[in-house]
Amino acid sequence: MSKDAQENPWPGFVDVLSSTLLVFVFLVIIQLLVIAGVSMKVSQTVTEKMLQELLREAEEKALTITETEIAQIKEKSSQVEQTVVKEKENPVSLVATKDKLAIVYKGLSTLLENDDSEQVDQWIKDRIDLLRTSDILLNAYLGSATLSTSTSYYVSYNRMMDIRKRLVLQGVPGDQIKVRIHDSDRENHNKVELWVLESTP
Repeated sequence: MSKDAQENPWPGFVDVLSSTLLVFVFLVIIQLLVIAGVSMKVSQTVTEKMLQELLREAEEKALTITETEIAQIKEKSSQVEQTVVKEKENPVSLVATKDKLAIVYKGLSTLLENDDSEQVDQWIKDRIDLLRTSDILLNAYLGSATLSTSTSYYVSYNRMMDIRKRLVLQGVPGDQIKVRIHDSDRENHNKVELWVLESTP
């Protein structure tokens, strides 16, 4: 029996086969890990390139839209200036309190007439100490069914800049003045409001 046990090749064959199988499985696992890592890297690179292309396209579209809007504003501005020249006498009404000044315009004028200009400057002078130490908010409203948005923004912006310039000339720090343009769907909602935020309820 000892002779048969020595001549039996199967135990050695099984050992070699199992070892070979373990090595093969190990190599397959390593290969799968390498493939997974490479595929993740490639997918990240492709994703980054796609994102960069999308961002570039979005920036180009934004630039195109901005240039188009600027062209529209310039085109409308000439029309507004012609309208303002025709409407030389556009009286405004002033509503003044301690912490608020409302300037209600008629028409599309962006500058105040002499009398109105003096009243606004006087209101600023009377409260100059408060204005210099407070935050100021300028709200502009201009709503009309016959005006485009770009024209409305152009007129509102120039009105606010006129009031802001008066404040700065009187010594109010420019960084304390905030400006906002509001869309308004109300007909004849045509005014600029100056709020002293410290006293705003």
